[in-house]
Parts: sequence; C-alpha cells; structure tokens
Amino acid sequence: MPIVINGSGTITGVSTGGLPDGCVDADTLAGNAVTSAKILDGTIANGDVNDLAASKLTGSLPAGMGGKILQVVNMKTSSEFISSSSTWADSNVTLSITPSATSSKVLILVTLASCGAWANDTHLRARLLRGSTEIHFLESLGGDTDSSAKNYFGSVSGSYLDSPSTTSSTTYKIQGSSVLNVSYAAFNRDNSLGDRGFSSMTLMEIGS
Repeated sequence: MPIVINGSGTITGVSTGGLPDGCVDADTLAGNAVTSAKILDGTIANGDVNDLAASKLTGSLPAGMGGKILQVVNMKTSSEFISSSSTWADSNVTLSITPSATSSKVLILVTLASCGAWANDTHLRARLLRGSTEIHFLESLGGDTDSSAKNYFGSVSGSYLDSPSTTSSTTYKIQGSSVLNVSYAAFNRDNSLGDRGFSSMTLMEIGS
C-alpha cells in the first residue's frame, strides 16, 4: 500500500514496523496514550517503580512474605500506677494499632518498671487486655514484707502473640491490682532515692 499524506493531517499506508527505529520519542506520544494493555507483562523492572501507595497493597501476601513485620508502634510512660485494692484498674500503659489484614498477628512486648509492693505481704498483679478482654496474665510478684517494709523488685517484662482478626483500630492495655485490699502494690514507683523508671509497650503487626 502506498503511503498517502492526506489533506486532513493524517498519514495512511504505514505498516507496523514501517517507521525507522528511534524516530518516535516521548514528545511524539499523545498524553495518556500508553495503557496497561500495551505494556508487556513482566517487562517493568523494580528500578522503574518509584513509589507504591499502601492502599494498593490488598489481598493475600505473595508466597514467602509470611512472618514479616508490617508495622511497629511504641509508647512509654513514667506515670505512677499504685493500687491498694484487689480490683483491677487501668494503667497508663496502653497503645493502639490498626492491622492491615485480618490474618495479621500482633506481637505485644511490655515492660513494667520500678515495681514494688509493701505492707502485709502483698503482691502486684498485672494483666494484658485487648479492649475489655483479658488475653494474658502478665505477672504476680511481691515480697515477704512486714506491715511497714517496702520491697522493690525492679522491672517485669512479658510478651504475647495475639490474633485480633480485624482491620479496625485495636487497643491493648495493662491493668494492675494489689492482692490485698489493705496493702499497696505499684509500678513506676519512686524508690527511696527518688528514682523512677519508664514502663513501655511495643506492638508489632506480623504478616501471615
């Protein structure tokens, strides 16, 4: 077929591959002319991908990605928790995370600092909750004290792997109590030198 330059501004008769190599540059292509249908599968290299929005990461993770840490959040506080009651009470050790998939697990790491108990052989109790549900009993520690002595036993640490099965914001918190209603137990408590540690919580989302 002969090549015809029409008066309407079009050219006909050019066969596929008829133009010399290298004669079409980026400016020659019309805006939005290249669609996914024109891109050969497997031809885009990793180096050509500059960024990927988190909203595009949907569905199941590719094989081999299980067990990857997807996000980490952390908090710490020196706010004192003290109890003279056997009734559970909220502390300021609390943190929220929003899992990216219902199949994700959440690894909870907790450290309670400057723990102590005094009077009548009491114990400090601590438990971990997801929302209002107890999921792990963290510790029950104390000392053989008399009616006035104080016993400081340093830091208490614990961990728990949870399966919240949600993509909604999920709150974890520590509650504490004293074993005896007339005795005291605490963490983030000043010692005799006025020293006080920081309690902390770290949440890690683990991909399935």
